[in-house]
Amino acid sequence: MRVAVVFKDRCQPKRCHLECIAFCPPQRTGTEVIWIDPETTKAAISEETCISCGICLPAGVPISTSRGVVAIEDVREGDEVLTHQGRYRKVTHRYIRQHDGPVYRIRCTGQPDPLEVTEDHPIFAVIRPSYKLGKRLRKGKREPLWTFPSQLKVGDYLVKPKIREVATSQAWEVSIPVLARGGRRPVVSEQVVSLALTPELARLVGYFLAEGSASDHSVVFAFHERERSYIEDVDFLVKQIFQKEGREYQGTGKGRNIAFDSTHLARIFRNLGVGCDNKKIPPVFMTGSKDIRAEVLKGLWRGDGYRDPHRSYFQIATTSPHLAYQAQELLASLGIVAGVTSARPIGKKRSYSLMVTAESVEPMAGLLGLGFSEKRNRTASHYVQDENFVYEPIRTIDVVPVADTTVYNLEVDEDQTFVAAGSLTHNCVRKCPFDAIRIIGLPEALKEDLVHQYGKNAFRLFRIPVPKKGEVIGLLGPNGIGKTTAVGILSGETAPNLGHYRRKKPHWDDVLEYFKGTEVHGYLEKIAHKGLTTAIKPQYVDKLSKVYSGKVRDLLRKIDHQGKLAELTTSLELGSFLDRDIGQLSGGELQRLAIAATMLKDADVYFFDEPSSYLDIYQRLQVAKVIQSLSKEKYVVVVE
Repeated sequence: MRVAVVFKDRCQPKRCHLECIAFCPPQRTGTEVIWIDPETTKAAISEETCISCGICLPAGVPISTSRGVVAIEDVREGDEVLTHQGRYRKVTHRYIRQHDGPVYRIRCTGQPDPLEVTEDHPIFAVIRPSYKLGKRLRKGKREPLWTFPSQLKVGDYLVKPKIREVATSQAWEVSIPVLARGGRRPVVSEQVVSLALTPELARLVGYFLAEGSASDHSVVFAFHERERSYIEDVDFLVKQIFQKEGREYQGTGKGRNIAFDSTHLARIFRNLGVGCDNKKIPPVFMTGSKDIRAEVLKGLWRGDGYRDPHRSYFQIATTSPHLAYQAQELLASLGIVAGVTSARPIGKKRSYSLMVTAESVEPMAGLLGLGFSEKRNRTASHYVQDENFVYEPIRTIDVVPVADTTVYNLEVDEDQTFVAAGSLTHNCVRKCPFDAIRIIGLPEALKEDLVHQYGKNAFRLFRIPVPKKGEVIGLLGPNGIGKTTAVGILSGETAPNLGHYRRKKPHWDDVLEYFKGTEVHGYLEKIAHKGLTTAIKPQYVDKLSKVYSGKVRDLLRKIDHQGKLAELTTSLELGSFLDRDIGQLSGGELQRLAIAATMLKDADVYFFDEPSSYLDIYQRLQVAKVIQSLSKEKYVVVVE
C-alpha cells in the first residue's frame, strides 16, 4: 500500500496557515497528483500543485534590482533582483491578488522607505533577547531566521545582504542610437559600444552620476570653482578613455563647468539616466571588482559628497532613489555601513542623504584616499555587520487594516528571496518545494490499525501513543504525519472514527469496544467519560498577542490555580518580562509565557506543542527539566 503524504512544514513559508490549499488544484478540481509511471511502473508525483501562498507586499514597496529600485508593481518577469546570496537572480513570475486584513509597516534605522508586508510574509530577521529586566536588548551577531512580522518587536534586526557576486564581464556594453539612413525618412538603429571596465571608467561614471548632464550633442560636468583637482581629473579621464578634448567655462555663481562636445559621448552617458532623479549605476559596475565599486563611489562622493571635519562623518546627497539604494549596497559590499534618510521639502523633489558614521568612518576615509586620525572617545553604531549581511534595527512597527487592496509577490529563480525596502523577504513558489509531497510505503500490517480518517483520499492515522504517569511521551516528526490528530484524540477534542469518516457524531462505545484489551483502552475510557482534564500549550505562540493583552504578570496570576507562579518564575526565568505587555514580547519570551501558563493550570494531562521553538539551547534544557518534573504526577505529552 502506497500513499501520498503532504508535509505541510516543507511548504514556503512554514506555518503559513495553508492559505494555498484554497488554490491547490487537487483540492479545488480533483487533479490527479499521484499515478503509476508507465515506463518505470513506479508511483510518481506531480509537484506542480502549489499555485501561490498568501504572502505579499502592497504596491509602492521598492525592490532592489540590477536596474535600480523598482516598485513591486512595476517588476516584470526577467528582471533581476538582489537575493540573500548577495547576487542577482531573475524573476520568473509575478503574482497579484486582493488582500483583506492587516498590513505590517516596518521602519528600520538606515532605510528611507518602510517595509510593508501582509501578516504571513516571511522576513529574514534577528530576534534580539532582552536583559536588565527587559529594559534593554542585546547587541551583537546572532543567527537570522525567517520570521513573521507579528513576531518582531522594535529593536529587532532586519537583514540586508551584501553584494558578493563578481561579474565575469570585463566590459561595459552600451546600446546607443545611430543613424542608419538619412534623408527625408531617416532610419535609426542601435549600435553596441563596448568599453573596457577599468577603475578610471568607473570613477568617471561616478563623476557623471553626481555632477554630469548630457544633452543630444554634449556632456557637461559642473563643479565649484574650488574643486579644481576634480575638473582636471575629469578632463584627464575623458581624454584617456574617449580621446575627447574638453572646454571650460564659467557656470552660475562660483560654478565652473567642463563640457565635451560629442554626440557619441552624450549618447553613451545618457544610459546612466536623464535627469538627476533618474540616474542609476549600471549592473556591471554593481557587480564589478572591489576596485571598480570603490572608484564609482569615489567619483560620486567627490561630486555630491561632504565630510564634516569636526563630527567625523561622511555624507552623500542625491535626489535619485536608485543612487541612494545602490550606493548604500555598494558601500556595504566594501564593509562600510551607510544609513539613508530622506526628506521632501515643499515644492521640491524628494532628496536622499547617505550618512557614514561610527566605525565605518575610517574605512570610508581609506576608500576615498583621505587622511584619518581617530579623536572620538566612542564609535557606537546602530548597525551590526558580518561578511554577508548588515543588520539594521527596527524603529517602528505599525499595523494597518486594509480591504480589497491589490498586493504582489515575486517568484525568484534559484534563491527564492528578494530585497524589499532594503530588507530580505521570501517569495512565492509555483510548486511544492523541498519534498513537500512524498510517496510513503505503508506496511500492510498497519492497515488493520486505522484509528482516524478525514476523507476518502485524505489523511489517515494509524495507531496512537499511550500517555503514562512518570514518563514524558514524545510525538516526533515532520508536520503532516498525524501529531495534531493524535493530540486531538488524546485530549478528547476529537473522537476517533476508526475509518468511518462520514460519521459526524462521536461513537465512543464503538471506540472502547475496538480498543478493549489494549493498553490505551483505560486512558480512552477516562477521556470518553470526562474523567480527565487537559491543558494544551498552543503551537503558534506568536498569535498569543492577538488573543491576550495586558501585563504578563496579570495574565499568569489569573490562571495560577496551583500557586506555582513564584516557582515557575525562577525555573523559567520569567522575571525579566513579567511587568511587560504581552504585545512587546519576543518569540522566546512568548514561548516561556505559554509554557508557564499551561503548567499553572490544574489539569490531569498536559500537552506541549513545539515547546522548544524560539528558545536557545540553554533555555531548551531548562524547559525540558521543568516538563520532566511535571510528569512525576501527571500525564505529559510533548509534540516536536
